[in-house]
Amino acid sequence: MNWKLPFDVITCAWPRPVVSSGGIWQSAPEWDAKPMPTLPQRTWEDADGRLRLTIDWRDVFRGGFLTFIKGGEMRGFHVVFRIRVEEDGVLQFWDDDGSVVRRRGEILHEDRTAHPLTPHEIPVRRGDLLEFAQWQDIGDWVWKAMLVPTAPLDNAASLLPYLDAIRRRLAAPEGPALKMMTNGQNPVRGALSIYSMILNGYAPEQVLIYGEHQWTPEARLTLERLLPFVRIVPTSDVLDEVERFAGRRWRRDSASCWWVFKACVPLFCQPRTCCMLDDDVIVLDSVHDALETFRDHDLVYMRDSDYTDEYSAAWRYKARRSGPLRTGDFNAGLYWLRAIEDVRGLVRLGERASPHKTIFHIWEQGYVAVAYADRSTSALPSQRYLYPRFEGLPGDVLGYDYKDNPCGFASLHFGGIGNKPGDAIAALIAAAVLSRE
Repeated sequence: MNWKLPFDVITCAWPRPVVSSGGIWQSAPEWDAKPMPTLPQRTWEDADGRLRLTIDWRDVFRGGFLTFIKGGEMRGFHVVFRIRVEEDGVLQFWDDDGSVVRRRGEILHEDRTAHPLTPHEIPVRRGDLLEFAQWQDIGDWVWKAMLVPTAPLDNAASLLPYLDAIRRRLAAPEGPALKMMTNGQNPVRGALSIYSMILNGYAPEQVLIYGEHQWTPEARLTLERLLPFVRIVPTSDVLDEVERFAGRRWRRDSASCWWVFKACVPLFCQPRTCCMLDDDVIVLDSVHDALETFRDHDLVYMRDSDYTDEYSAAWRYKARRSGPLRTGDFNAGLYWLRAIEDVRGLVRLGERASPHKTIFHIWEQGYVAVAYADRSTSALPSQRYLYPRFEGLPGDVLGYDYKDNPCGFASLHFGGIGNKPGDAIAALIAAAVLSRE
């Protein structure tokens, strides 16, 4: 995909040796070194709502050699690369070791020392071509950069053109209510999850979001601006409903453990037949196969790893008495669930495992998995409902073709601990995700 990135590397030369002494680079940069035929491997990540690029030169130059250390160190070399800037602002960059930077032959920055990752900044204009020469003494060899534009940051603006289409879709609902619990740390990404479900997946009867007690004032304003069609459910209402069903102990646990709160939202809060969507799931295609399956199943879900042993141990599930746990691969990122009428049984089951002594995903996911173990359930195919943490993602987050969706994914769940996309990447991919038709 040809994203409008704020800046990017456009050429990179083969590494060339330097003359150094006492941790100081003394020779001149070889600005005219022969270019490599390919660009270096680059990683884009979210940082404070902006895109930050990282190049680990040791990864770039390690090749396929197996060593007992990381490798790719290229001690006593330097590399020259060029970047093009697409917006006015300030380029913040970090280097290990030092760099010399020039623009149109003029030196803008010169640091020839060896040091850990160190921050610097340079004012830039749209269209600038900057040449960086970065050297390597020993150990890590990393370069990072982020553009802070002159214009105010407004990632939310990328979603607003789709509001009218959202309202039209919601006028003809096709399935049960959609629920999301979000901590508001990435409100644009959370809104994109909901937009993508409605425009690409299905139109729910209503949309409810939870977790407002965790939101900053800025996150609340963003969510209210992007989601005027949803009902923000006050946390006090959720806790009142949980207490009415399950008692004061459950209210306390729901208030102190987000994983208990999140599990209670579908199990105890009306409407109790619903779809649960995490704020890191992007929907790319119709989910009517899931809705059709949900007609004669009580739980339809995307797959996780097989946690049969962990769920069974935490929730004291007896396979000899009840049969194998068929929901051991349940994942709470995206699922449809039909209400269990035996609420007392649900409460008794929930008291088998202490949320304070059980790891969060085993408590939350295991509770739902065991509660529905003897009911009619169906796991969705992982080829369509993809979990990149396990399966990978062709092209990575910024390289996949979301608009044409050549792999035929219904959804992508960027779950798990790690570098998941935030608001900056959500804003960048929004048009491709939401304009598929």
